[in-house]
Amino acid sequence: MAKNRIKISILGSDYIIASEEEENYVRQIAAETEKRIAGITRDNPRLSVTMAAVLAALDYCDEAVKATESADNLRSQIKDYLEDSSQARMEADEARRENEKLKKEVQTLRSRLEHQAAEPKKSAQVPGRTVAAPAPISRPAGQNRAYSQPAPEQKEKSTLDQEIMEFFQSGEAEE
Repeated sequence: MAKNRIKISILGSDYIIASEEEENYVRQIAAETEKRIAGITRDNPRLSVTMAAVLAALDYCDEAVKATESADNLRSQIKDYLEDSSQARMEADEARRENEKLKKEVQTLRSRLEHQAAEPKKSAQVPGRTVAAPAPISRPAGQNRAYSQPAPEQKEKSTLDQEIMEFFQSGEAEE
């Protein structure tokens, strides 16, 4: 960008300023500078224009340093906020993943429960052994309160011993 040559006047002294800034901007800065120096000389009539210009320069320099510190502080706060935001976003993502995992686990457990409820209840049977349905109770004709029960089946002792051993062996295998 070409440098603009701008003629300005501050407290009766003319200056030619070469700047890349727009002319209006340079004129606004010159007007503000003139106003500041004039205010200092009005408050302290014994000061020369040079001394007032030095005091105005010190004021502007002080404002610039404080503005820079403030901007640095804001940048630091923004950086901290961005880091906190990033950390919170990562924690939220992790919580979402954990939530989805738990939802799937709940769904799996519900499906298992439904599957188990749908299956017929299995009695505690020994594998390989069938349980016969109980025989109906028959009453002899003419007896009112006397109930008869079917006689228990008589098994051979060796078959009964074998079934008992199988029962205990299958219990050990399940453990």
